[in-house]
Amino acid sequence: MKKGNAFTRFIYSQKAAPYVFVLPFILSFCIFWIYPLTSTILMSFKDIAPSGTTWVGLANYTKLLKDKVFLQAIRNSVLYMVLTLALLIPFPMAFAVLMDSNFVKAKGREVMEDLLEKYDNINVVYCENDNEALGAIEAIEEAGKKTGSDIRNGEILVISFDGVKREAMEYVLSDRISCIAQCNPLQGPMIEHVIRQMEAGETPEKFSYIEEGIYSANESVRTLEIDGTEYPVTILTEEILEDRA
Repeated sequence: MKKGNAFTRFIYSQKAAPYVFVLPFILSFCIFWIYPLTSTILMSFKDIAPSGTTWVGLANYTKLLKDKVFLQAIRNSVLYMVLTLALLIPFPMAFAVLMDSNFVKAKGREVMEDLLEKYDNINVVYCENDNEALGAIEAIEEAGKKTGSDIRNGEILVISFDGVKREAMEYVLSDRISCIAQCNPLQGPMIEHVIRQMEAGETPEKFSYIEEGIYSANESVRTLEIDGTEYPVTILTEEILEDRA
């Protein structure tokens, strides 16, 4: 029992456990990938016949490189690879960008148009991202209404979340978006710092918090209280906007 307990403790110890868990993968990798690959390479240097095998060195490769069918197959494979990379990477990426921007903006506009047709007393609109807000504002303004913070005089107050698009932040400056909660786009320097720490053998902090803020051009509200916690509102200016560029 003592030996069994000692062995079990060793298997599940911090030093041994990682190797134990990775062992099945290493065994399967060696059996089903390394061994067949090695055997294939060795076979390529031999002449294999029903009567036996003979070591021929590079003779098979020399014969292969003079084979017109093989050379044509190589050319076809290279051409296929180039066309695949040229067509199947740029176009899906471009389509993804369009889906993430124009499609969401168009959907925001479409939903806002439907809401304006159904209700004539809308005074606040909340959007989950910049593109939705831009699309909703297009629909509101095309309906002859105005966005802004003056609800009492018929303006529709638009609240957005993200603040990564300059266009959306410019809408805040003009009060077309009354308030925007930032999803900080400036994470690059922090990530670079963490990478440099790891390269230097240092251990980065377990938690890294990114500073984010709430922006508005309306100076009447300086703080927001959410679940008992107060958050400061930054009054957006041209200088702040330029610093974010």
